[in-house]
Amino acid sequence: MNKLITLVLIGLVSLSSQATAQDILPPRPFPMATMCSNLDPAKSFLEKFKELPFVDGEAKILGPQGKYFVGSMRMFLNPTGESFSIVFSIGDTWHCVIMTGTNAAASIEESI
Repeated sequence: MNKLITLVLIGLVSLSSQATAQDILPPRPFPMATMCSNLDPAKSFLEKFKELPFVDGEAKILGPQGKYFVGSMRMFLNPTGESFSIVFSIGDTWHCVIMTGTNAAASIEESI
């Protein structure tokens, strides 16, 4: 009887660990197109969307062949939170709009 209970418990533990492992997907490429230009979009974001520079930082992006492109990131934000844009730049010669969005608000850390 003890052997049966042990086998059942081992089976349940292995089933629960398999379910957890199946829930986690391995990393894979996400297909996306990014618009890049030699023109800095800062003036355009201000004129069209009333977005101001909000956050700057060092950044890198993983390219399709596994090579990292190193540059800087700048987030533009409309003060009302109505819209935002994130730009990745390599020096002063290459600027790529990575993301745009709406309804930006401060994060509330309820569950981390």
